[in-house]
Amino acid sequence: MQLPLRQLTGNRLTLRGAHSEQRIHLGVRLDEMVVRARLNLAVTPSPALLPTLSHLQVRLNDKLLSVVPIRADHAGERIVRTIELDPRLFVDDNWLSLRLVGHYTLACEDPLHNSLWAEVDVDATGFELAIRPLALEDELALFPAPWFDRRGAGRVEVPMVLGPQPGHDRLSTASIIASWLGSLAGERGAVFPVRRDRLPNRHAIVLVSPQQPGPEGLELPEALGPTVRLMRHPKLPHVKLLVLQGRNEQELRTAALGLILGRQAMSGSTALVHELAPIPVRPPYDAPNWVATDKPVRLGELVPERAALQLQGAHPDAVRVRWRTPPDLWQGPGRSALLNLRYHTAVPAPTDNALMSLALNDSFVRAWRLAAASSSDALGGLGRWLGNADEASGSVRVKLPEFQPRQSNTLEVQLPLGMKPQAGDCAWRAESTRASVDAESTLDFSALPHFLQMPDLAAFAGSGFPFTRYADLAQTAIVLPSQPDDHEIETLLAVMGSFGRWTGTPAWHFEITTPDRLEQVHDRDLLLIGGPQLHTLLKRWQKGPMLALDAHRRDTRGPATQVAGWRSWLHPAREGADTPASPSLAPLQVEAPGSLAVIAGFESPLQAGRSVVALSSDQTRGLNWISAALLESAQAAQIQGGSPWFASRRCGPMRVRPSITPASFPGRHACPCSCPCIRGWRPRPWPWHWACWYGRPASASSCTPRGASRPPG
Repeated sequence: MQLPLRQLTGNRLTLRGAHSEQRIHLGVRLDEMVVRARLNLAVTPSPALLPTLSHLQVRLNDKLLSVVPIRADHAGERIVRTIELDPRLFVDDNWLSLRLVGHYTLACEDPLHNSLWAEVDVDATGFELAIRPLALEDELALFPAPWFDRRGAGRVEVPMVLGPQPGHDRLSTASIIASWLGSLAGERGAVFPVRRDRLPNRHAIVLVSPQQPGPEGLELPEALGPTVRLMRHPKLPHVKLLVLQGRNEQELRTAALGLILGRQAMSGSTALVHELAPIPVRPPYDAPNWVATDKPVRLGELVPERAALQLQGAHPDAVRVRWRTPPDLWQGPGRSALLNLRYHTAVPAPTDNALMSLALNDSFVRAWRLAAASSSDALGGLGRWLGNADEASGSVRVKLPEFQPRQSNTLEVQLPLGMKPQAGDCAWRAESTRASVDAESTLDFSALPHFLQMPDLAAFAGSGFPFTRYADLAQTAIVLPSQPDDHEIETLLAVMGSFGRWTGTPAWHFEITTPDRLEQVHDRDLLLIGGPQLHTLLKRWQKGPMLALDAHRRDTRGPATQVAGWRSWLHPAREGADTPASPSLAPLQVEAPGSLAVIAGFESPLQAGRSVVALSSDQTRGLNWISAALLESAQAAQIQGGSPWFASRRCGPMRVRPSITPASFPGRHACPCSCPCIRGWRPRPWPWHWACWYGRPASASSCTPRGASRPPG
C-alpha cells in the first residue's frame, strides 16, 4: 500500500528555521497489522546550508530512524533516500517527525534567517506498507470499526447489500446509515457501492427482511424484532458483516436508528431493539458543523483541543481556527461578523517591533503593536526575573471582511515569538517565549441576516443548501425512479453521505418518493436523482437544466442570450443603448454517443419559495461523475450558477436565463417593501433603491419565501 504524504498532511511541507520540525500522523486500522514498511524520502535543502553542521533527523514515534546529512554536493539539489522501518514500531496512532538542524554561518546566527529551509516533496515522500488483515471478534462494542476507522486514511468505502429489488423504504433506511457514516468520515468522504444479492469480499452492511432475504450463502436465524447482528463473512474469516434484520421494513428502519442512537449500549454479537422513542425534528440552522449565528461563539468551541490555541518556540506556525457557516448569511454594507480576540504573550524585550497580525482565508485583515506590561508591575517584574520577557495581554475587536459562507473559513492569528536580538547581542531566548489566544475569544455572526438568491448550486455543492437548512432534512423529499438501478442508488447514498459530511449529523426526517406521488410532498424542497426515467418530469415542468437528455439526443431550450446583469440596471440611463449579452444556450438538437450529466437548480413548480435540485443524466452511469464531483473540493468549486454540466470528468457551466428578475436585489424576489421603483425590469438608480431597501423593514417578511432566508431589514 502506497501512502504519500500529500494524502496525510496536505499540499506543501516546508521546514524553516535552525531547528524546525514537522509531525505527520499515520494511523493503522484496527483490523490491520503492518508486516513490512519503508519510508521513501525526497527533500530539497537550501543551498545556503553548511554541509558539516546541517542535517535532517527522521523519527517514528520519537525513535530516531535515520540522520540524513547535507553534503556539499547536495546544496540546492534533491536528496532521495529509502529508509527501512521496523514494523514493530507501528501502533494504532503513529507520528513521523522530520526535523531540520540547519546552519548558514559560524558567526552570530539568526535562527529564523530565510536561508534556513528544506522543502519536502509530498508526492515522492511517503510510506510503503505491507498489510496483513486481522480477524476481529464479533463485538458490537467496536462499532463503527471496521466499517469506519478513525485511524484510516483516504476515502471511506462501505458496500451495502440491499436485496434484489429494494423498495423506497429500504432505500430510506440505507440513506440514514449513509448519512451517519458520512458524518463520521468528515472531509475524507464516503462512498457506498451497491450489491443486490451477493456478498462483496470486504466489510459490508447487509439489510435483510422476509420480503427481501439475504444473499445466497448467508445463513441467519429468524428475526424476533429489529435486530442488529455482527458476524463473519461465510467465506472470508477476516471480513465482517453488519446485518440489520427485521420482520418488515419498519423494523429494519428501527434497527438502523437503534444502532446509530444506542450503539454505546450495545455489546456482544447481537442486539435486539425493543423500543425507540420518536426522534424530534431539529430546528433550522443547528447543524453541528455550522457555527451558531444567533449568539457569539467561543473560539475554544471551534478547535479540537485547547492546545491548538497555544504557540511556543522560535518559529511556530500561526494559531488557526476553522469554521463553517450557513451559506445564506448575507454580508452587506454595514453588516459584518465581529471578532472579539483576547490574547496573552510573553514578549522578549524590547517590544518596539512586536506586532500581532490577523488574516482571514489567507487575506491580511489587520496588525497592531503589542505593549508589554511595565517592569514595575508585579507580574511584569516576575516575568523579567524568570525569562527576561514582558507579559503582554489584551483584547481587540475586529470587524471581519467578507468571508466564504459556502466553504470552510480559516482565521489565522500570528503572534510575535522569537524576537530578533539587538545589534551586537547574539543571545537568543526563543525557547523562553510563549503565546496563546484565549479560548474565551468569540466570533459573532448575529448581525448577519439569512438571505440568499436562489438558485445557487455553489451553496448546494459546498454545503448541501437549501436541504441542509434542517440538518435532519426535515423539509426535504428525494424523488427517485420507481425502480432505480445501481448507479442511481449509489448516487443517492453518496449524496446522503455528503449531507452528513456537511452537517456533522445523520439525517432521518426526509422522504423518498416517485414522480407520480409528488402531490404528497409538494410543500418540501425536492432533490431529483435519476436518469432517463426522470426526463419526462423535467420536460413537463419545462424548467431545470433547459436540456432534454434522451438517450444520445440532446435538445436545448431557452433564450439565445442572457441579460447583461448588474450593469443593465445599475445604469438605467443606458436603457436604449446596446449592451453586450452573455452567451447562452440557443435552441439546438445534437446527437452524441457519450454520456452527459447535469446538475440543475430552479424554483419548485409545485409551490412557490421551494427549491428543486435535479441530478440527471442521459445514461445513469453518468450520475457517478456528479457524486464524485461533490466529494472532490476542487471539482465542487466549479459547480456554480444554475446548471453546470458534466461530460466524463470535465465540468462546465451552462448559462441559462435566471429564474428571478435581475432587479430583485439582493434576494430571490422583489424588494421587500414592494415599492414601485423596482417592480419593473429597470429600477431607479442605486442610491434610491438602497434607501428604499432599508426604509421599510416591517414589510420584509411578506417577500420571504417559505424555507428560504429572511432578507435584511
